Amino acid sequence: MKRKCSELKRLSRAALLGQFPLIICGYVIVSALLSITERVFTTPISNMYETALLTGNLDSVPSFFEWPVLCYAGLAAMIIVGLVSSIFTAGIIKLLLDASRGEEVKIGTVFSQFKYRPDRYIILTILIALIEIIPYAPAIALLVIASLMGFEGSKLVITTLVAIALFVIGFIIAVFLALRFALTTYLLVDNENLSTINALKDSYHLMSGNVLRLIYIGLSFIPMALLVILTFGLGALWVQPYMDCTIVNFYLDVKGELNEKEEEAKRLEEEMGPSFDTYV
Repeated sequence: MKRKCSELKRLSRAALLGQFPLIICGYVIVSALLSITERVFTTPISNMYETALLTGNLDSVPSFFEWPVLCYAGLAAMIIVGLVSSIFTAGIIKLLLDASRGEEVKIGTVFSQFKYRPDRYIILTILIALIEIIPYAPAIALLVIASLMGFEGSKLVITTLVAIALFVIGFIIAVFLALRFALTTYLLVDNENLSTINALKDSYHLMSGNVLRLIYIGLSFIPMALLVILTFGLGALWVQPYMDCTIVNFYLDVKGELNEKEEEAKRLEEEMGPSFDTYV
């Protein structure tokens, strides 16, 4: 049975109830660690551009190939931090999976995936980036060719229009693939022996017929996103875990786990007979 978005949200609210303070702490810890670390490494690059803007001398900013060594080191560190953040994301997913399954929630869970083949999440991040970039390759190649051959006039206009059309097509393909592979991290968290490639395949299979459901779930949180803006970001402390937990329950529903849980509850009720509440 495919549950409606409203039912998935109800299950998410129930999962977060009573566990909310611990889950919020997990989010805050991860956000703080990543933000501080990234800020430290981006400082050399940002300072260089801020100085140029304040002095009004933009010509003083070197090109990418003329950057100081410190800037290259900072850029490399930023990339590493971005890859490591995928492991923290997996930890957050594990935290919400525990809450949704009625298991004990611990703050330390956000660091748990560093123990279970963390390389899988790094490989996944790189593969997803490549998968989402490749659809744009024809448009980029066309623009590069036009630039090298020095197209002008009508040739340039036609080439530009074709490139725009290819970018639009590439965007549609990239979004479609991102949605089909949306459950990959959840599958990796649930099975530490699962390889990244097999997780991608399983996600693609599980999302068959469920892409529009996931899109609808995302769109349903737009009003809450406005609430976050109106509260100057403070609303994100509730909205982000709520949205993430809803997607976790979507994953459990697609996987069939929610149906199994419901059938088990019915079986126990039949075996145990009507509860005491029935007679009160």
